[in-house]
Amino acid sequence: MAELICPECGEPVVARPPRTSVPYAAHGLGAPRYSHLDGEPLCPVAGPRGYQPADPVERGDDADLDGSPDPPAGDPEPPVSPGAPASPAGAAWTPDGTGVMPAGDVGGDRQVTQAYSVRYVRPDRPGALVTVSCYGEDLNADGAGPPRYALTAEVEMMRCADPADPGGTELWSDYTYRTGAEGGYASPAELERAARAAAEEHTPAGIGWDGRAPWEPAAEPVTMRQLLTGLQAIAEGAAAELDDARDEARRSAELAAHLEAVRCHVAALNLDRQTLADLGALAEVVAARRRSACGRAEAAELVAALAAETVAGVVSRHRLMAEAHAATPHAAKRAFYTG
Repeated sequence: MAELICPECGEPVVARPPRTSVPYAAHGLGAPRYSHLDGEPLCPVAGPRGYQPADPVERGDDADLDGSPDPPAGDPEPPVSPGAPASPAGAAWTPDGTGVMPAGDVGGDRQVTQAYSVRYVRPDRPGALVTVSCYGEDLNADGAGPPRYALTAEVEMMRCADPADPGGTELWSDYTYRTGAEGGYASPAELERAARAAAEEHTPAGIGWDGRAPWEPAAEPVTMRQLLTGLQAIAEGAAAELDDARDEARRSAELAAHLEAVRCHVAALNLDRQTLADLGALAEVVAARRRSACGRAEAAELVAALAAETVAGVVSRHRLMAEAHAATPHAAKRAFYTG
């Protein structure tokens, strides 16, 4: 039996539903049957109702991971470059104004250069961010042979509550990767120059994501039913985020209590001061993790409450109007309430 992989990132998949709580039913989608090895849904792809998890493919299918046909034999593999095919969604993305920034270690063990990133925003999708990080890799970093240098681009798609603090207010994110043809780079220094040049020359033309998280509707609501479905999906997504944040806060609190008990025990034993200092530093990190989780929970709770309040308000205010417009000759208004 052929191995199944995610068509977007090329990672192996398992026949097990994702562990994330996404209200797929609210968008008319069935629950996914496959997930990545870490339990996350397969990478998002555009579908008839917006973004949805990709369907797995067999390894070795005659297609690149981005779904395009393989080039003819002997042709070079398409490089990582800003010249990706244009898409309708890409036209709406614009640079956020920060320019090219050092991105540190984003590629794991195979990364051998500094990474350079550029970030894009959408004025019509507040809180939607795309960060493209370009860096050099040694495909033989495990020591299996001489260095095989190649340029890789990581594309992070994120929805957050506050673009000024995306990491602290993240609501959803996903990643895709593309590695260009190896060869042509004599040293890591030359590869790093190429990585920076790729980031500097990058344009948003190839971005295919429309800025919506998986639970968000693919189109603006055109009927009362679609409006309410969209609002309820937002409330359900926030409720799932709230549960996850509360669990994280609880785990952090338990860990903090355990560390405090250990610290008191070590102090009673009158051990060295450095051990106590190290335990104190670890406790501070755990406390910061708990504060972050509590902040996520507060934001999700607010979104869920406001979404539920909005649904109730819409239903209350528009019930009588819907009845009135059922008999109106104004076709557009009648369609909104009866569609």
